[in-house]
Amino acid sequence: MSTTGRPIKCARQALDTPQDALRWLLDRLDRIAAQADPPQAHPIRGWIDDPGQHSTVLRALVAGEDVAVSLSPDGDALHHVLTLQQPANRNED
Repeated sequence: MSTTGRPIKCARQALDTPQDALRWLLDRLDRIAAQADPPQAHPIRGWIDDPGQHSTVLRALVAGEDVAVSLSPDGDALHHVLTLQQPANRNED
């Protein structure tokens, strides 16, 4: 369970653990990379393959923080921001 005891909001899904949220994030990034041209996909794949990035996301989620991953592999031509939100930070009671 997340440290807040509530699900982590990932797009329209609510996931129970930081690990589930990271898996969601990696899956979304993999889908984006699969649809991008190779030069655009390369930095996205680099993020996917970087355990340090994964650890940073997990630490933030465990601490109850929101996470935003912003990737602009081709300057302004392609820009993606994926967010993982802790409902407790959003006053959704």
